[in-house]
Amino acid sequence: MFVDVPLAFKLLQRGDEIYIAGGRLVIHSKSGKPVPDEWFKEKSHDLTCDILNKTNTEAFIYESYSTGQYGSKRYSGVTLQFTSLLSGNEAFAIFNADLKRLKTTSKGKKGEPLPEGQFRVGKKSGFYKFWNQTGLDLPPRLSSFHDYMGNLKSWLFTGDYRQGKKLSNESLKPLNISYSEILKAFQLADQPDRARTIGIQKPDKCHTKVPYKESVESYAPHRVQPNLTAGASNYGKRLKGSTDIRDRVIPISTVERLKEQTEDEWLADYAK
Repeated sequence: MFVDVPLAFKLLQRGDEIYIAGGRLVIHSKSGKPVPDEWFKEKSHDLTCDILNKTNTEAFIYESYSTGQYGSKRYSGVTLQFTSLLSGNEAFAIFNADLKRLKTTSKGKKGEPLPEGQFRVGKKSGFYKFWNQTGLDLPPRLSSFHDYMGNLKSWLFTGDYRQGKKLSNESLKPLNISYSEILKAFQLADQPDRARTIGIQKPDKCHTKVPYKESVESYAPHRVQPNLTAGASNYGKRLKGSTDIRDRVIPISTVERLKEQTEDEWLADYAK
């Protein structure tokens, strides 16, 4: 019977290093050759799903945010909306935030509501701590995070459910899965030459419906080569239009599918 072996297993078996660090997929090729951009963008979704399924790990992708007042006492805050990469289920986290002007300016008086979608946080706030964990540059002002929220689309996050679909703020952080953990999950930890082939059925548990599929295009994992630091293209970037309560998905680029070359043919060619 034909067994569809996961791509992640094929790469690991031939000696490539794959892991997720700081919310980013990373590949160190055994050959030392740089991984082609288009191939990486084309395959990163499947590779990530292979890893999450095999390690039984939940991961979330940021979708949008909104501001409002919550609870019986109407506490002001900012809600971040996420989608589970595997199931497609929705999740969210609510952080305290100030929705009023701190001082009088030409745009409004102190204490008046900020424009819709804008919010302000302090340096000791939970949201500030969450943002710092991503490694993204801080906005020039603590009241301008709304212009940069779209940058969160580039990360994979992990978090624990607190109640229903609500995630615990303290648990929400960029995902990390080490190379050794992935080797163990694929039963390759004790195979230094990666020569053993085992019967692994390719997992099919992965959310691919719109709008998630669109979000994947803006998720930009790293393909790291020796002596080369692959920086995120949108670090600290202000994303115009993200002041809308729901961020628009902004693809990094249009990804063309590889044509007339099977996956195994590409791997064989790349390993030379």
